Amino acid sequence: MLFFFQMKLWNKYKVTSIPSLVFIDAATGKVVCRNGLLVVRDDPKGLEFPWGPKPFSEVIAGPLLRNNRQISDSGALEGAYVGVYFSAHWCPPCRSLTRVLVESYRKVKESGHKFEIVFVSADRSEESFWQYFSEMPWLAVPYSDEARRSRLNRLYGIQGTSAGTLCVCLGVFDGWVWGCLMSRGASWKHLTLPVTSN
Repeated sequence: MLFFFQMKLWNKYKVTSIPSLVFIDAATGKVVCRNGLLVVRDDPKGLEFPWGPKPFSEVIAGPLLRNNRQISDSGALEGAYVGVYFSAHWCPPCRSLTRVLVESYRKVKESGHKFEIVFVSADRSEESFWQYFSEMPWLAVPYSDEARRSRLNRLYGIQGTSAGTLCVCLGVFDGWVWGCLMSRGASWKHLTLPVTSN
């Protein structure tokens, strides 16, 4: 019977592994934050408490980079359709998706649409970041800005993983998540899922 209730809680709060930490509103039971472990790791002093979701404009605020190392302000994204691209050089399906995405990006920009992509790196070093980012014509969160990269990961529920175990390259654009997943020894799969709020 206890196992039944445990499973019911796991399903309700979408717990897939332990340890997990989910913050809920005690009055309503609604999820305030699904990635509690990342929040506590990134904010051990509780300076950002309460740890509820923040709007994209607040999380992305700050300098962004072009691959020629020029700095752009996140205010340039205002009024644009924005894709947020979570990817890494060490992930083969990510590199394949990047090539396709570059072509799509260029076509959309050439057609006159106000569209931008922001790369959020999961690379292991700044050198790998720059090597991979040099192939991309869009903006990126600076590799050195680990706090902002982590906040964006939290905002979209991207979990940190080790290389070779699971590779996730995702983009969030206009209410949809697209990308690919690959686990060790498995082929990769393309995804297109609607974004839902907690």
